[in-house]
Amino acid sequence: MKQLQNFDFLNLNAIYRQGGHYAPRLGTDWRYEGNHTFCQNKFYFVVGGTFEISIDGVDYTARPGDWFFIPADVPHKYHNFPDKPMEKYWMHFDLYPSSDLLSPLNVQHRVNASNTPRVTELFREFADLCQNWDIYSRLRVKAIILELIAEYIRLAGKHTQIVNDDRGEEIRNVLSYINENFRRNLTIEELAEVCHLHPTHFIRAFKLKTAQTPHQYINDIRMEYARQLLDRSDRSIVEIAEDAGFYDPAHFSRAFKRHFAMTPTQYRNNTLPQDR
Repeated sequence: MKQLQNFDFLNLNAIYRQGGHYAPRLGTDWRYEGNHTFCQNKFYFVVGGTFEISIDGVDYTARPGDWFFIPADVPHKYHNFPDKPMEKYWMHFDLYPSSDLLSPLNVQHRVNASNTPRVTELFREFADLCQNWDIYSRLRVKAIILELIAEYIRLAGKHTQIVNDDRGEEIRNVLSYINENFRRNLTIEELAEVCHLHPTHFIRAFKLKTAQTPHQYINDIRMEYARQLLDRSDRSIVEIAEDAGFYDPAHFSRAFKRHFAMTPTQYRNNTLPQDR
């Protein structure tokens, strides 16, 4: 039985990036070859037709009812058969405090949800809502992602036992400190002092709790803050970069593109990458 930290799942947050329903016309060539990796997690849920997909070196023939989970940064490739129909729901999402959060579960990359109508209902509702950006739709999409994650784990047959850890309170204090000070240049020594640990012990404890290094966690906080500013303000990219803790706009743009697979300007103009 796998053991997970109580802290990790109490703080789980799912962020929707893009997705919807996809049913290409016959003759459409949908493919990505080579060692393709993506910076966000993916769900593909097949509701019609067939296609081929390979995830982390394992080949699958996708058929109706198959549900695929492709974790962030895991190599995969796929292609359809242009003369055959295919229909699927797709979703890109991030998990916080770490996109790596499900790794300890070692969940398989494919489950079958043919006998689970609730999964179809959730994906259908998600596709209807994901193009709307009112408050209800955003909150409901977040709730759907979390429910789908729970359903996927259940179908994969993984059972978890929640356990406590004696460093939980100290790391929670550090996370609060980071959230209040992420715009500054935070050093490992400064963060370690917050929880009264030696820097080496602090890094080990932090990664055990969050599955990230302190640098990765701070970068995620900065990226999400910058994304919200791009959504909600008309401030310049330079101003947003500085407010998010990046004093070199070019460095900010490169970091943003690595994180979201698009530049800040593309994000603001709603120019989404053509990756389904």
